[in-house]
Amino acid sequence: MKSKSRIILASADESTGRIIPSEAAEAAACIKCAGVCDRISAGNVNEEETVVIAADTVVAVEGEMFGKPLDEEDALSMLMRLSGRIHSVYTGVCVSIIIS
Repeated sequence: MKSKSRIILASADESTGRIIPSEAAEAAACIKCAGVCDRISAGNVNEEETVVIAADTVVAVEGEMFGKPLDEEDALSMLMRLSGRIHSVYTGVCVSIIIS
């Protein structure tokens, strides 16, 4: 059985309003997954079964969550705040199967 894979970028709003980092990562992954599933379903995919895997990562240090940086300057600022400090990294994953 041959399988094809492709990357479909999620275009969903990833803000979840969650304050617990692990929950924020999980919720954002599910938001992305649902958005991609909707786009695939609307496109009338000819496959019998389509598997969608989405993930999101959140970094937290001393109660502050770091999401996706806005730009290069923001990314550098985040790295400077994390440098030399113990921090946690949470990744949420969501898997959906679309059956035609």
